[in-house]
Amino acid sequence: MTKRTVTSSNLLNDFRGAVLVLGSLQTSCEVALLDSQNGLIPASCLIYKSTGQADNSQDYKIGINDPSSSTSLVYTLDRIDVHPKYNPSTYANNIALIGFNTDRSQSWQAWTAGDRSEWNSIFFTTRAMISVSKKTWNPTKVVSLGLDGGCASASNLYKSNSDYMLCVTQAAVSLANSYCDLPYGTAWGIYQPNDLAVGAIYSHSVITSNSLCQATGTRYHLYTLIEPYLPWASKIAGETFNMFTLNSYTSSFTRSFGMTSVSGSSISGSKIVTGDYYPMQRVYEPVAVPAPTTPNTNTGGTSGGSTGNTSSGSNNSGSTNSGSTNT
Repeated sequence: MTKRTVTSSNLLNDFRGAVLVLGSLQTSCEVALLDSQNGLIPASCLIYKSTGQADNSQDYKIGINDPSSSTSLVYTLDRIDVHPKYNPSTYANNIALIGFNTDRSQSWQAWTAGDRSEWNSIFFTTRAMISVSKKTWNPTKVVSLGLDGGCASASNLYKSNSDYMLCVTQAAVSLANSYCDLPYGTAWGIYQPNDLAVGAIYSHSVITSNSLCQATGTRYHLYTLIEPYLPWASKIAGETFNMFTLNSYTSSFTRSFGMTSVSGSSISGSKIVTGDYYPMQRVYEPVAVPAPTTPNTNTGGTSGGSTGNTSSGSNNSGSTNSGSTNT
Protein backbone atom coordinates (compact mmCIF):
# COMPACT_ATOMS: atom_id res chain seq x y z
CA MET A 1 0.00 0.00 0.00
CA THR A 2 1.32 3.45 -0.89
CA LYS A 3 1.57 5.86 2.01
CA ARG A 4 -0.04 9.23 1.38
CA THR A 5 2.23 12.26 1.53
CA VAL A 6 1.62 15.95 2.08
CA THR A 7 3.12 18.82 0.12
CA SER A 8 2.73 22.58 0.21
CA SER A 9 0.14 22.39 -2.58
CA ASN A 10 -2.27 19.71 -1.33
CA LEU A 11 -1.96 19.91 2.48
CA LEU A 12 -4.69 18.05 4.31
CA ASN A 13 -7.39 18.73 1.74
CA ASP A 14 -5.98 15.66 -0.02
CA PHE A 15 -6.71 13.46 2.98
CA ARG A 16 -10.10 12.11 3.94
CA GLY A 17 -11.72 13.68 6.97
CA ALA A 18 -15.09 13.27 8.59
CA VAL A 19 -17.61 14.79 10.98
CA LEU A 20 -20.34 13.31 13.14
CA VAL A 21 -23.88 14.12 11.94
CA LEU A 22 -27.00 14.02 14.09
CA GLY A 23 -30.19 13.74 12.05
CA SER A 24 -29.77 16.18 9.19
CA LEU A 25 -27.37 18.46 11.04
CA GLN A 26 -23.63 18.30 11.39
CA THR A 27 -21.95 18.54 14.76
CA SER A 28 -18.63 20.14 15.59
CA CYS A 29 -17.28 16.68 16.46
CA GLU A 30 -14.73 15.36 14.00
CA VAL A 31 -13.94 11.72 13.31
CA ALA A 32 -10.52 10.09 13.15
CA LEU A 33 -10.93 7.59 10.32
CA LEU A 34 -9.37 4.14 10.78
CA ASP A 35 -10.59 2.73 7.47
CA SER A 36 -13.67 2.80 5.23
CA GLN A 37 -15.82 1.11 7.90
CA ASN A 38 -14.50 2.39 11.24
CA GLY A 39 -13.61 5.62 13.00
CA LEU A 40 -13.04 7.15 16.43
CA ILE A 41 -14.94 10.06 17.99
CA PRO A 42 -14.96 11.73 21.41
CA ALA A 43 -17.35 9.80 23.66
CA SER A 44 -18.55 13.15 25.04
CA CYS A 45 -20.12 13.94 21.64
CA LEU A 46 -22.78 11.29 22.14
CA ILE A 47 -26.19 11.53 23.77
CA TYR A 48 -26.67 9.30 26.80
CA LYS A 49 -29.65 7.62 28.41
CA SER A 50 -30.54 8.14 32.05
CA THR A 51 -28.88 4.78 32.70
CA GLY A 52 -25.58 6.25 31.56
CA GLN A 53 -25.34 4.20 28.37
CA ALA A 54 -24.97 5.78 24.94
CA ASP A 55 -28.34 6.23 23.21
CA ASN A 56 -27.80 4.22 20.04
CA SER A 57 -31.35 4.97 18.89
CA GLN A 58 -30.30 8.51 17.92
CA ASP A 59 -30.01 9.18 14.19
CA TYR A 60 -26.23 9.34 14.06
CA LYS A 61 -24.44 9.52 10.73
CA ILE A 62 -20.95 10.23 9.49
CA GLY A 63 -20.09 12.63 6.69
CA ILE A 64 -16.84 11.75 4.91
CA ASN A 65 -15.28 14.13 2.43
CA ASP A 66 -13.91 12.84 -0.88
CA PRO A 67 -10.47 14.38 -1.49
CA SER A 68 -10.97 14.04 -5.24
CA SER A 69 -14.09 16.25 -5.31
CA SER A 70 -16.06 18.83 -3.29
CA THR A 71 -18.75 16.30 -2.31
CA SER A 72 -18.82 13.43 0.13
CA LEU A 73 -20.65 10.36 1.32
CA VAL A 74 -22.96 10.22 4.34
CA TYR A 75 -23.43 6.90 6.13
CA THR A 76 -25.73 5.91 8.98
CA LEU A 77 -23.80 4.55 11.95
CA ASP A 78 -24.23 0.82 12.42
CA ARG A 79 -22.33 0.51 15.69
CA ILE A 80 -21.24 2.71 18.59
CA ASP A 81 -18.87 1.35 21.25
CA VAL A 82 -17.84 3.69 24.05
CA HIS A 83 -14.51 2.86 25.68
CA PRO A 84 -15.24 0.84 28.85
CA LYS A 85 -12.97 3.11 30.92
CA TYR A 86 -14.46 6.40 29.72
CA ASN A 87 -14.97 8.69 32.71
CA PRO A 88 -17.66 11.35 32.09
CA SER A 89 -16.44 13.50 34.98
CA THR A 90 -12.73 13.74 34.18
CA TYR A 91 -13.02 12.83 30.46
CA ALA A 92 -10.30 10.24 30.75
CA ASN A 93 -10.42 7.78 27.83
CA ASN A 94 -12.83 10.11 26.02
CA ILE A 95 -13.12 7.95 22.95
CA ALA A 96 -15.70 5.80 21.16
CA LEU A 97 -15.49 3.49 18.15
CA ILE A 98 -18.09 3.91 15.42
CA GLY A 99 -18.91 1.52 12.58
CA PHE A 100 -20.50 2.38 9.23
CA ASN A 101 -20.59 1.33 5.55
CA THR A 102 -21.01 -2.32 6.50
CA ASP A 103 -21.98 -3.23 2.94
CA ARG A 104 -18.53 -1.93 1.89
CA SER A 105 -19.79 0.28 -0.92
CA GLN A 106 -16.31 1.75 -0.67
CA SER A 107 -13.12 0.15 0.60
CA TRP A 108 -9.95 2.01 1.57
CA GLN A 109 -7.42 2.21 4.37
CA ALA A 110 -6.31 5.07 6.61
CA TRP A 111 -3.19 5.55 8.72
CA THR A 112 -2.82 6.35 12.42
CA ALA A 113 0.34 8.11 13.58
CA GLY A 114 2.38 5.76 15.75
CA ASP A 115 5.57 6.49 17.67
CA ARG A 116 5.11 10.06 18.88
CA SER A 117 8.85 10.56 19.29
CA GLU A 118 9.14 10.43 15.48
CA TRP A 119 6.79 13.36 14.91
CA ASN A 120 8.61 16.45 13.68
CA SER A 121 5.61 18.72 14.16
CA ILE A 122 1.83 18.61 14.59
CA PHE A 123 -0.93 19.88 12.30
CA PHE A 124 -4.30 20.71 13.87
CA THR A 125 -7.34 20.71 11.57
CA THR A 126 -10.95 21.84 11.48
CA ARG A 127 -13.34 20.28 8.98
CA ALA A 128 -16.94 21.34 8.42
CA MET A 129 -19.58 20.69 5.81
CA ILE A 130 -21.22 23.54 3.91
CA SER A 131 -24.37 21.46 3.56
CA VAL A 132 -25.19 17.97 4.83
CA SER A 133 -28.02 17.53 2.32
CA LYS A 134 -25.82 18.56 -0.62
CA LYS A 135 -22.79 16.78 0.85
CA THR A 136 -20.47 19.72 0.25
CA TRP A 137 -17.52 20.86 2.33
CA ASN A 138 -15.67 23.95 3.40
CA PRO A 139 -11.91 23.97 2.82
CA THR A 140 -10.01 22.29 5.63
CA LYS A 141 -8.47 24.68 8.14
CA VAL A 142 -4.91 23.62 8.94
CA VAL A 143 -2.40 25.12 11.36
CA SER A 144 0.90 23.93 12.77
CA LEU A 145 0.99 24.41 16.56
CA GLY A 146 3.38 23.75 19.39
CA LEU A 147 2.17 22.16 22.60
CA ASP A 148 1.52 24.35 25.64
CA GLY A 149 3.49 23.69 28.79
CA GLY A 150 0.88 25.31 31.02
CA CYS A 151 -1.63 22.51 30.60
CA ALA A 152 -0.24 20.44 33.46
CA SER A 153 -1.08 23.21 35.91
CA ALA A 154 -4.63 23.51 34.59
CA SER A 155 -5.57 19.85 34.22
CA ASN A 156 -4.85 17.01 36.62
CA LEU A 157 -5.85 14.59 33.88
CA TYR A 158 -3.25 15.98 31.51
CA LYS A 159 -0.63 16.15 34.26
CA SER A 160 -1.10 12.44 34.99
CA ASN A 161 -1.40 11.37 31.34
CA SER A 162 0.74 13.76 29.31
CA ASP A 163 2.20 10.85 27.32
CA TYR A 164 -1.27 10.05 26.00
CA MET A 165 -2.63 13.56 25.38
CA LEU A 166 -1.84 16.77 23.51
CA CYS A 167 -2.70 20.27 24.73
CA VAL A 168 -2.76 23.65 23.00
CA THR A 169 -4.30 27.05 23.70
CA GLN A 170 -5.05 28.11 20.11
CA ALA A 171 -8.40 27.55 18.40
CA ALA A 172 -10.24 28.39 15.15
CA VAL A 173 -13.12 30.79 14.52
CA SER A 174 -16.45 28.95 14.79
CA LEU A 175 -18.62 28.62 11.70
CA ALA A 176 -21.67 28.92 13.94
CA ASN A 177 -20.65 32.13 15.67
CA SER A 178 -17.78 34.29 14.44
CA TYR A 179 -17.34 35.70 17.95
CA CYS A 180 -16.31 32.31 19.29
CA ASP A 181 -13.12 30.34 18.79
CA LEU A 182 -13.63 26.58 18.86
CA PRO A 183 -10.99 23.87 19.31
CA TYR A 184 -9.56 22.13 16.28
CA GLY A 185 -11.08 18.70 15.72
CA THR A 186 -8.09 16.46 15.01
CA ALA A 187 -4.31 16.52 15.24
CA TRP A 188 -1.90 14.97 12.72
CA GLY A 189 1.64 13.79 13.34
CA ILE A 190 4.06 15.15 10.72
CA TYR A 191 7.00 13.02 9.64
CA GLN A 192 9.62 14.83 7.60
CA PRO A 193 10.07 15.29 4.81
CA ASN A 194 6.46 14.87 3.67
CA ASP A 195 4.52 12.12 5.47
CA LEU A 196 1.71 12.47 7.98
CA ALA A 197 -1.06 10.52 9.69
CA VAL A 198 -3.89 11.37 12.07
CA GLY A 199 -2.69 11.13 15.65
CA ALA A 200 -5.27 12.55 18.07
CA ILE A 201 -8.87 13.71 18.40
CA TYR A 202 -10.22 16.59 20.47
CA SER A 203 -11.43 15.63 23.93
CA HIS A 204 -12.36 18.69 26.03
CA SER A 205 -11.27 22.15 27.12
CA VAL A 206 -10.34 23.54 30.53
CA ILE A 207 -11.17 27.24 30.74
CA THR A 208 -10.69 29.94 33.36
CA SER A 209 -13.69 31.98 32.18
CA ASN A 210 -17.37 31.07 31.96
CA SER A 211 -17.40 30.38 28.22
CA LEU A 212 -15.22 29.72 25.19
CA CYS A 213 -16.83 32.84 23.75
CA GLN A 214 -15.51 35.18 26.42
CA ALA A 215 -12.44 37.21 25.55
CA THR A 216 -11.00 36.91 29.04
CA GLY A 217 -9.36 33.91 30.64
CA THR A 218 -7.19 31.10 29.34
CA ARG A 219 -8.36 28.07 27.39
CA TYR A 220 -6.53 24.76 27.32
CA HIS A 221 -7.71 22.36 24.61
CA LEU A 222 -6.91 18.70 25.26
CA TYR A 223 -6.62 15.94 22.67
CA THR A 224 -6.60 12.14 23.10
CA LEU A 225 -3.83 10.25 21.31
CA ILE A 226 -5.23 7.46 19.14
CA GLU A 227 -2.43 4.91 19.15
CA PRO A 228 -3.01 3.61 22.72
CA TYR A 229 -6.59 2.69 21.80
CA LEU A 230 -5.90 0.83 18.54
CA PRO A 231 -5.68 -2.63 20.19
CA TRP A 232 -9.08 -2.09 21.85
CA ALA A 233 -10.62 -0.78 18.63
CA SER A 234 -9.18 -3.69 16.63
CA LYS A 235 -10.69 -6.21 19.03
CA ILE A 236 -14.14 -4.61 18.94
CA ALA A 237 -14.19 -4.15 15.15
CA GLY A 238 -12.51 -7.43 14.32
CA GLU A 239 -10.17 -5.53 12.01
CA THR A 240 -6.46 -4.74 11.83
CA PHE A 241 -5.78 -1.02 11.53
CA ASN A 242 -2.71 0.57 9.95
CA MET A 243 -0.18 2.47 12.04
CA PHE A 244 2.31 4.82 10.36
CA THR A 245 5.93 4.94 11.55
CA LEU A 246 9.22 5.90 9.95
CA ASN A 247 11.14 3.06 11.54
CA SER A 248 10.31 -0.41 12.73
CA TYR A 249 8.02 0.06 15.73
CA THR A 250 5.78 -2.21 17.76
CA SER A 251 3.23 -0.56 20.02
CA SER A 252 3.37 -1.66 23.65
CA PHE A 253 -0.28 -0.78 24.32
CA THR A 254 -2.86 -3.48 24.97
CA ARG A 255 -6.61 -3.65 24.47
CA SER A 256 -7.08 -3.03 28.20
CA PHE A 257 -5.22 0.30 28.17
CA GLY A 258 -6.75 3.11 30.21
CA MET A 259 -5.49 6.48 31.39
CA THR A 260 -4.36 7.01 34.96
CA SER A 261 -7.38 8.01 37.05
CA VAL A 262 -7.30 11.38 38.78
CA SER A 263 -9.11 12.92 41.76
CA GLY A 264 -10.30 15.88 39.71
CA SER A 265 -10.10 16.96 36.11
CA SER A 266 -8.58 20.40 36.72
CA ILE A 267 -7.52 22.96 39.28
CA SER A 268 -10.01 24.70 41.51
CA GLY A 269 -11.80 27.59 39.84
CA SER A 270 -11.49 26.33 36.29
CA LYS A 271 -14.33 24.84 34.26
CA ILE A 272 -14.72 22.18 31.58
CA VAL A 273 -16.54 22.25 28.25
CA THR A 274 -16.78 19.41 25.77
CA GLY A 275 -19.00 17.74 23.19
CA ASP A 276 -20.83 19.28 20.23
CA TYR A 277 -20.49 23.06 20.03
CA TYR A 278 -23.08 23.69 17.27
CA PRO A 279 -26.49 24.16 18.95
CA MET A 280 -29.56 24.20 16.72
CA GLN A 281 -30.28 27.84 17.44
CA ARG A 282 -26.91 28.82 15.92
CA VAL A 283 -26.14 30.86 19.01
CA TYR A 284 -23.16 29.29 20.68
CA GLU A 285 -22.73 29.92 24.37
CA PRO A 286 -21.88 26.70 26.25
CA VAL A 287 -22.53 26.68 29.96
CA ALA A 288 -19.38 25.51 31.66
CA VAL A 289 -19.48 23.10 34.56
CA PRO A 290 -17.20 23.38 37.61
CA ALA A 291 -14.29 20.97 37.67
CA PRO A 292 -15.01 18.03 40.00
CA THR A 293 -13.01 17.87 43.20
CA THR A 294 -13.75 14.25 44.10
CA PRO A 295 -12.99 11.13 42.08
CA ASN A 296 -15.62 9.45 39.96
CA THR A 297 -15.60 5.84 41.11
CA ASN A 298 -17.65 4.57 38.18
CA THR A 299 -15.29 4.57 35.23
CA GLY A 300 -17.44 3.03 32.58
CA GLY A 301 -19.60 0.16 31.53
CA THR A 302 -19.45 -2.31 28.69
CA SER A 303 -18.09 -1.47 25.27
CA GLY A 304 -21.62 -0.85 24.07
CA GLY A 305 -22.05 2.26 26.18
CA SER A 306 -20.68 4.21 29.12
CA THR A 307 -21.78 5.71 32.37
CA GLY A 308 -21.54 9.03 30.61
CA ASN A 309 -23.54 12.17 30.22
CA THR A 310 -27.28 12.39 30.00
CA SER A 311 -28.93 14.04 27.03
CA SER A 312 -29.70 17.09 29.13
CA GLY A 313 -26.01 17.93 29.15
CA SER A 314 -25.95 18.32 32.94
CA ASN A 315 -22.59 16.63 33.19
CA ASN A 316 -21.27 17.58 29.78
CA SER A 317 -21.61 21.23 29.05
CA GLY A 318 -21.01 20.95 25.34
CA SER A 319 -22.87 17.73 24.70
CA THR A 320 -25.78 18.33 22.39
CA ASN A 321 -29.29 16.99 22.50
CA SER A 322 -30.73 19.42 20.01
CA GLY A 323 -28.69 19.25 16.83
CA SER A 324 -26.11 21.42 15.16
CA THR A 325 -25.34 24.04 12.59
CA ASN A 326 -25.94 23.28 8.94
CA THR A 327 -26.66 25.55 6.02
